[in-house]
Amino acid sequence: VGTWFDNMSSYLAHMEGEMDPQTNALVMRWMAPDMATGKPAPHRFEAVFSGDGYTSTFFIGEGAGTKTMVIAMKRKGAKSDAKR
Repeated sequence: VGTWFDNMSSYLAHMEGEMDPQTNALVMRWMAPDMATGKPAPHRFEAVFSGDGYTSTFFIGEGAGTKTMVIAMKRKGAKSDAKR
């Protein structure tokens, strides 16, 4: 269970999903208005985790859906001792 809220929409998304330990991916699903039509549509969020970050991909629509956004996050590395 999770939530998502941002400044591009006027709703709080209540998501449900599962973590796949074999692919290290979290897949969350919810229903929300389609930003183009205003009609309810299925949404999906897929987060794939790596050692130093993750990539989140958002989709809207039935089946494979249409990719709407990608967010790539990476941890900032520690400062080198040589620069201290």
